[in-house]
Amino acid sequence: MWSIIAFGIAPAGMVVWALLMSGFKPLQNISRAVLNVSIAIGTLKLTLPMFIALFSLIVWVFESYKVFGASDDKLAQTVNPDRFHASKWRSERNWWILNFNLVLWLTNWRVSHLFAAKEKDKTK
Repeated sequence: MWSIIAFGIAPAGMVVWALLMSGFKPLQNISRAVLNVSIAIGTLKLTLPMFIALFSLIVWVFESYKVFGASDDKLAQTVNPDRFHASKWRSERNWWILNFNLVLWLTNWRVSHLFAAKEKDKTK
């Protein structure tokens, strides 16, 4: 799952953001087309950035608990400290990846709406 987020979803978000911020209409239109893709789960209808941000938020809550809320196991630290530190480092890395992914997709979602509102005001 982490390789999909780190090497798939986050880079895709960066590409979408770069296209959106390019200032070149055809590239911005491609970005908006991606950001307006709808995903329906039962009666719940979400756009792609909303879905990715919601997924990232849910996983972020679990990772935050793992990093900050779970008590450090003193026995694990003494019996196998290398494994303990590797696990802790991995959890912190995943937490930062999720932070980046969450901010990136929320930014994409918001900026696309701002640009759409700006275009709507120009047509009036």
